[in-house]
Amino acid sequence: MDILNMSIKEIEELQYLDYLRAVRYSWT
Repeated sequence: MDILNMSIKEIEELQYLDYLRAVRYSWT
């Protein structure tokens, strides 16, 4: 997956999913 070819929206969605995953792990 080439970050440079991804749209900003796609990058923001990936960062949001990573954020949710990190928050979920911090709760457990």
